[in-house]
Amino acid sequence: MINKILSYYEDALKIKSGFFPVPRMAVIYPTYVCNFKCPHCMYGEMKFSKQNYPLEKLKVLIDELSWLGVKAVVACGGGEPTMYPYFKEMVEHIASRKLEFGLITNGSMLSRYYKVLVDNSRFVRVTIDSINPDNYKKIHCPPKGYTLGKTLGGIERLLDYRKTAPNKCTVGVKTLLSKKNFTEKYEIELFFKSVGVDYVSFKPARGCAEELKEIPRSTLKCHCFMTPIQTMIDPYGDVYVCSFYQYRLKSHTFGNVLNRPFKEVWYSKEHREAIDNLKISECNKYECKLSEYSNEMDEI
Repeated sequence: MINKILSYYEDALKIKSGFFPVPRMAVIYPTYVCNFKCPHCMYGEMKFSKQNYPLEKLKVLIDELSWLGVKAVVACGGGEPTMYPYFKEMVEHIASRKLEFGLITNGSMLSRYYKVLVDNSRFVRVTIDSINPDNYKKIHCPPKGYTLGKTLGGIERLLDYRKTAPNKCTVGVKTLLSKKNFTEKYEIELFFKSVGVDYVSFKPARGCAEELKEIPRSTLKCHCFMTPIQTMIDPYGDVYVCSFYQYRLKSHTFGNVLNRPFKEVWYSKEHREAIDNLKISECNKYECKLSEYSNEMDEI
């Protein structure tokens, strides 16, 4: 972790001086459409409309991100990014602008997109919470007729194509553990390592709103140094200070890139106000994966 911290040293100094660096990474939700109805998904709770990011507007955004010096784009959601009607065009456009690309997916469309993903991605991470066909249906609630075998088949095609492709993108699996699947942990890890994925990671699942309320709010005196070095944009073009905005929509958004250039939004007074008004004690309730890096940067 220390190497990552040190790589952000100059950015941390800029932030402490009151300046915003160019974001290292842009997290883009190209769509709020999803073909699964996972009960633990907080986005499902929010009942977003089936919004897709307009393709031509998205290309303009990607061009601007590249021009500014952003290094990488990660597509996730929100919805399921591979359900975006222009997914292939999006990936190829990102690659044409020399940006690294990463995908976080439920794996349902890998059989369709495995070639474009292997050829143009830095990583592909599949969220899959069971390798028991019946349990898979209970946990992920896929559409009628969709089976676990289709997801596993997509992963297999991805890995097979990678063997002969020039670009060796990283392929991983992430599993949310709960009382529904914790007995499968060893089996899941063993299975995916046997088929050739690069890593398998596990994270405890959480029941979102109700369980979040039960977690004590701790009082922290540090600041968040990660929000100014990454950006998050949803299918409406709204820009948020971080990816964990689901229960803080109003306070975490500071502009829209469908009607203003990204640079103008990023360096706006509204962005500064949103950062200044962040309540770090609130963030502790949302299992922020970046908090450990931010706490270390606070010591710089």
